[in-house]
Amino acid sequence: AVRLRVNDSLSNYDGIGQGGDEAVSAIMVSVLPGFLSNVQDTHRAVIQMGAEFVLELTLDHPPTEAGNLTLVSSDPSRASVTPMIAVAAGSVGPYLASVVHLGNPGRAEVSVVFQGGGNYMGVRADSYLRLELLPGFVIPQAVGGAPVLLQHQKQYLDLSIALNNRPTADTTLRITSSDADVAAVSSSVFFPAASWVQGEAGGRTARLQWVSVGDVSLSIVAESSGGNYNGAFLTGIAVKSLPMLNVSRSAATVQKW
Repeated sequence: AVRLRVNDSLSNYDGIGQGGDEAVSAIMVSVLPGFLSNVQDTHRAVIQMGAEFVLELTLDHPPTEAGNLTLVSSDPSRASVTPMIAVAAGSVGPYLASVVHLGNPGRAEVSVVFQGGGNYMGVRADSYLRLELLPGFVIPQAVGGAPVLLQHQKQYLDLSIALNNRPTADTTLRITSSDADVAAVSSSVFFPAASWVQGEAGGRTARLQWVSVGDVSLSIVAESSGGNYNGAFLTGIAVKSLPMLNVSRSAATVQKW
């Protein structure tokens, strides 16, 4: 209970709550259990376009009765979330919920509500997870997760990269290779905001250079001071650098029998 007491000599309420238990105003407060998670320090997640974030929820007290965790996205057009997770009595978890960027950049929030009885009855966490849903990129040569093939004979490949949303400020993409001894890449691509063109037609090229045989991945990070693309990123662009094909004879004469 929280006890209220007035201590103000200028008020006609002075002394209320000091004359005994019958004069004490009390408000009963129920202290409910709650949640722990992999975002409890910041309650924030940044998700690249088309990617998934896994929210790990743990109950900080064992539930005395079974129930369900209901998760609600504040903007279903931007982010989808696992709608319901069954909770067993006595089990604190962890319970995993999938949050998916649906391709519409912006901000959204995820709220968590326990549905059921017992000590968790009525427990809710509004706006528990704040989402920053980043704009993305279009790379025609890397569709569907298939690796980009880098041929030894050609020595290089011009990789087309476009922005799939209009940049609100000039944007520079910093591109890195996980192993420059296998495939090197031009370090940056610039997109002026004033001349953005939607889709593949607005692409700029980054040159991939064959160095040796192997597999690498490319990462992209956008720099755009004050712009919507600042901090947008894309990782895991697979590149396969193929071996050289040896040809013993480049010309031959064929005689008809």
